Amino acid sequence: MQVVFEYRQAQAETATARLAAQLKKLSNKPAIPCTFVTLVDDQAGPADAVDKYGRFVGDIFVGTKNINHLILEQGLAVVAMYNSLQNDEIRDYLTAAAAGKNKGIARRYSKAVIGFDPVSVFRDPKKGAQAVNEGSARYILPKLYRRQTTWFAYHKLGKFPKDLEAFLHTKDGSDRLYEINDFLDNGSAAIQKPFSQSVPGGAQVTPKPGDMIFVEAPGALFSKQGTEVKKITSWP
Repeated sequence: MQVVFEYRQAQAETATARLAAQLKKLSNKPAIPCTFVTLVDDQAGPADAVDKYGRFVGDIFVGTKNINHLILEQGLAVVAMYNSLQNDEIRDYLTAAAAGKNKGIARRYSKAVIGFDPVSVFRDPKKGAQAVNEGSARYILPKLYRRQTTWFAYHKLGKFPKDLEAFLHTKDGSDRLYEINDFLDNGSAAIQKPFSQSVPGGAQVTPKPGDMIFVEAPGALFSKQGTEVKKITSWP
């Protein structure tokens, strides 16, 4: 039985298509030149700016336009923040998110957990797929959706018979967060909590997206065999 696909949430295509339209206004080039910016300094090290999945956590600029802020201001996403951010960056993100909370897809966010839809899969535009009008369809926190996707596959195959809440608890050692006010006041000395506590009963996400600062797993280099060979300790 095949249960592993490239699933997508409602409003994902809408947000992507609208962002593409915004980017076309900023550049007419097929490959858009951009600049990645982080305020993480050498003392903290680049492992704090690049997570264990190889994702850069920082701001993307096209020319002088901060695309991270644009996405939030246009309501094309809900805010998601990590502990490598500086306090001023966090406040800027919250300001941008407040400007877009009643726009675009941001107003379709649901704190209540929506049942997983296995029919919604990624449709490749390179193969002629066109973005559809998703209307008022609602979606959940992307981080939660990714966990829900994994749980669905394991549950369907009988490898994890328990419910979503139980599955979230299996990630308590890695899915950690800070409450925003505690983090702004105390930085890394703030109290960490498992993400599962924010989804009591697996029914809804009780904090607002802007109330959570997720703990970023730092990056490292690995061999093809999966053995860690080098900590990322300096910039090129």
